[in-house]
Amino acid sequence: MNAQFEFCRSMTRNHQLAASLRRPASLSWPIKVYVLGGFRLERDGSALDLGAKPPTRALDILRALAISQGQVCPLEGLQDWLWPDLDGDQAKAACDQALHRLRKLLGQTDLVIQREGKLRLAADRVWVDLADWEARLKRALASNAVTEPELERLFLLFPGPLFLHERIAAWCLPAAERVRRDVIELAIRIGKHCEARNDPGKARTIYLRALDFYPDSVRIYKALIQGDIAQDDVAGAIEDYSCYERTLRASCGSTPSPELRALIQLLFARLARETGPVGQYVRAGRERFVPVLRPATIPA
Repeated sequence: MNAQFEFCRSMTRNHQLAASLRRPASLSWPIKVYVLGGFRLERDGSALDLGAKPPTRALDILRALAISQGQVCPLEGLQDWLWPDLDGDQAKAACDQALHRLRKLLGQTDLVIQREGKLRLAADRVWVDLADWEARLKRALASNAVTEPELERLFLLFPGPLFLHERIAAWCLPAAERVRRDVIELAIRIGKHCEARNDPGKARTIYLRALDFYPDSVRIYKALIQGDIAQDDVAGAIEDYSCYERTLRASCGSTPSPELRALIQLLFARLARETGPVGQYVRAGRERFVPVLRPATIPA
């Protein structure tokens, strides 16, 4: 297998053979671009050293191409995104200079193709993790034969949000939201399937993994709390809602979701009927007593 891999890599590099668009990431690619779970590059199978002072705008061009549908961007759009304070001619000159630096960094000029006012990555020579993951998800969801274990494997292979630990520029937001939506949808589908098979523990594991990526997701917290309630785990539901509120306070201080507040209000009303005055200790599904319904915790 190693000999096969080295032969393919040698042939692709030295003889410029076009690789199949469907070949897996494990085979030869002159350049690999990783944008999920953090940005990094590989050239011929080895990490590409970006140096002590990476060419920021050159790499921004690569980032923009990597997250665009089909890895194609109009040049005017790139110039507007990356050089909004420059006029047309100045933005064009800055883009040309950054593009030259990018091609120099990648080591080959034909990896980024300019044609008819657009830039695109050479699809047979540049692999992008986001495009690969999204294509696999699309194929899986479109297949009538797809199984939940296959979707679960795809979910577990997801390495993390777009450009993790980096400040997200405005032009990245649509792609970041697209990825977030797809991951959350996938997690809920898998979790609901686990619950239907009477495996709430596995469903909770899936939901918590999704929260590791997107800790403020209302939909995931709703699924968690509903799962707690279905298991008569009162303490778990309250703890999960409290965790949601703490996350909001720590991140942006925004107002809790009315949908989640309504859900937990119904639970408080049920507890008040079943256990007496607010402020009492209640017996929870986790076989322990917890203090609940403190005034600061109760949604208004």
